[in-house]
Amino acid sequence: MKIKFEYSTAHFADDLKPSHGPQKWPWWRLFAIAVIRQDIPRPSTGRRMWFYTRWGAGYVGIYLVRRRA
Repeated sequence: MKIKFEYSTAHFADDLKPSHGPQKWPWWRLFAIAVIRQDIPRPSTGRRMWFYTRWGAGYVGIYLVRRRA
């Protein structure tokens, strides 16, 4: 079994000027987390945790690869 990690912070662009979404949230809602199951063929599995703030978004993912090499 292999374990693979991934991450992305590309959603924190300095020139990002959205008109909706987390950047427009009220001051009391500064952070949110969502855990999403990845659509990976069995027997492998994976999860991705997205985090959202007023200043950007990113994710951290983990895959459990159970296929034989």
